[in-house]
Amino acid sequence: MPHPKTAIFIKKNTNFASESGTFSLHLYLISYNVWWFFSFVKIHRRFVTEAWWYEIHRKTVILKYRFIRFNHSFRFVMLRSFLIFAAVLFSTVTMLAQEDSFPTGDSVEVFVVESYILPENPDTLLLTFFTSDFAKSYLLIGQDKILISPQPLDRHEAKIGIKNYKDGKPQIVCYILTETEDGKTSHSDPLQLDIPQEYRFSENTGSLFGCLIGGVVFAAPNLGVAFTGKETGFSVGKEIPFLTFYVSENHYPFGYISAEYQYITKPNRNIFRVGYKHIIDIPVLAYISPGITGFTDFLGTAGAGVEMNLGLFTISNVFTVNLRGRVNAAPQKQPFWEVGVNVFSSFFTFRL
Repeated sequence: MPHPKTAIFIKKNTNFASESGTFSLHLYLISYNVWWFFSFVKIHRRFVTEAWWYEIHRKTVILKYRFIRFNHSFRFVMLRSFLIFAAVLFSTVTMLAQEDSFPTGDSVEVFVVESYILPENPDTLLLTFFTSDFAKSYLLIGQDKILISPQPLDRHEAKIGIKNYKDGKPQIVCYILTETEDGKTSHSDPLQLDIPQEYRFSENTGSLFGCLIGGVVFAAPNLGVAFTGKETGFSVGKEIPFLTFYVSENHYPFGYISAEYQYITKPNRNIFRVGYKHIIDIPVLAYISPGITGFTDFLGTAGAGVEMNLGLFTISNVFTVNLRGRVNAAPQKQPFWEVGVNVFSSFFTFRL
């Protein structure tokens, strides 16, 4: 259908009988419609172009977001799958290792309840344990086989003399042997018994002289040098351990809590400390012992100190001579350093 303006033009020019008139009319209509089309395109070209580019950009952003989300989800799924696989693999290996370490069905399992040497009687071992089946039991120390339960039982308890097995060693290694009614035997893991260390004096040397020597060594003060800024002073004090922590594998306690009093000449001060020291056995020397302490001078100053002790040698297997280095710090105070020598002994402590 032609444009209204075209219709009006046709009504005004009704003489179209000739071929030239018909051709002119068709040419005019074609040219007018072409002009109208290009006018329409010119008017809406910017709108159409911006609309198309906006739609393309919007879809591109959506696809990019979906790709990033998919990528993150894929990474999360892969990480979760890897963690699950690693956990399953670790559990399987652990179960296989436990199955290999467990005794077979024919073996008797031993569950030790207590095994220690009585402090009041250092020559007696108190041993209590359970077995997974009724069995006779023995204690194997070296080449000696000591009978514990002559009848098949599942609960075993005995007091065994070990005086002949000490030989001056700090530990005794032994095994528990079991024998079922059908004659099948098995043994436990090694038991390491820590022998309580005692400071003893021979009757030939005289008990009074021995007590005097032991008292002098125990009462020996801590001597050292303290450095505070440009001042250098001497320090003297005494540290007394009162609580020690033991495990059967160590000759020394693995840690102890102690109290210490200290006097420093420059600057003049009295210091009281409480701290914890951890002991690590080392070859050649006795041990190294890092520690941390808190201190106060009772005049409003309180702080903390970090120290390192080196056990040099042991006297009569009871007292250990230490070389100590320590740094101390307190709020709004100048830090000071210490280097000194002290004596450590766990003989007069509460043991845990």
